[in-house]
Amino acid sequence: MTDAAGFTAGLLLAGPLAGDSWRWTFLLPAPVALVLLVWGLRVIPGSVRKKPGRPGAAVLRNGALVRATLGAAALNGSYIGLLLLATFRASGDFGWQPWQIALALLPASVPLAMSVPFAGRLVQGYGTARLIAAGTCCALAGQSYGLLHPEPLPYVTGLLPALLLVEAGFVLSFAALNMQATQSVEPALRAAAVPVYQTGVQASSVLMLPLVAGIATLTGSFRTPLLATSLAAALGLAAAVTGLRGGPRGR
Repeated sequence: MTDAAGFTAGLLLAGPLAGDSWRWTFLLPAPVALVLLVWGLRVIPGSVRKKPGRPGAAVLRNGALVRATLGAAALNGSYIGLLLLATFRASGDFGWQPWQIALALLPASVPLAMSVPFAGRLVQGYGTARLIAAGTCCALAGQSYGLLHPEPLPYVTGLLPALLLVEAGFVLSFAALNMQATQSVEPALRAAAVPVYQTGVQASSVLMLPLVAGIATLTGSFRTPLLATSLAAALGLAAAVTGLRGGPRGR
């Protein structure tokens, strides 16, 4: 919930800040991150260092964790790439100001922040595997919608449906992916499993942002970089489908 709320708040703040100067979008998060670091050191309890041997191999052999990591990485990477392309389109084709772009992207973040408190009930009712598969399906549908409509349609019929479909993917599968990643390993291995999962999620953004921006710059088109984000979303769906073979409800 805090992740989704932070992303939403960042969008709201980034619009007016970028309208004044783009440098504010890099300067303002620095003191916030420093405060959170100091606060975290005070409230997060320390852990006793143990020698669990070599948990890395056992973690990487866990199929559910690997699927969750691939699914979350594909979901996050394709999402970040789509937001970048939406920003390019809104500023270039629509001529919108930064604050207008920030408001236009809210449908891609607010639903998740509002739905996360109820994610536990969804998982209890449908299981992680089904929710992840449904979520990755929605994400691919959103990317495909944009791919099939590369011309600059109006926001309501162009960008908005793609953003809502991708966000529906997050609403369905974001919490389920996190739960699958942590609950599929033994408690003794979670200290090694969580960094693997989070590294995969964050690395996808690091890879997709320059890839999408570079393709868009070289080709000067909207469709070609959307093809890259769609392929990433398809990879997430493929990983999710393999998880259904072990039982539709997941663990």
